[in-house]
Amino acid sequence: LASAAADGGGEAKDGVPLKGVWRCIQKAMLVKGAFEDVELTKTGTPTGCVLDAARGTVVCRDFRAMVSVLKALDQPDSELVVVRAKNRWESPTPGGWSDVMLNVVWRAEWARWAE
Repeated sequence: LASAAADGGGEAKDGVPLKGVWRCIQKAMLVKGAFEDVELTKTGTPTGCVLDAARGTVVCRDFRAMVSVLKALDQPDSELVVVRAKNRWESPTPGGWSDVMLNVVWRAEWARWAE
């Protein structure tokens, strides 16, 4: 993440905490149909729906830098594979937060994750 941030003109922030265990449980419990549909997740458990327990942050000075960071992450030699993206500029949170949120997997782990 740090190299993609640097390549794109962003700044990777250190010390971003893991999502709290209670928030992970809350998110797992709020998934509609989590307990009825065992095909919902790879494991058949609602905890498989928590996709952002480990987190990282890149701060960009402007939209041009943000696009550059996103392009750097989309390169074949990137250490990360983007598996999901949310454009929260189109739909800001109720508190007014706007960003781009990505779920990524280490490329070395991609084959096991994508099974």
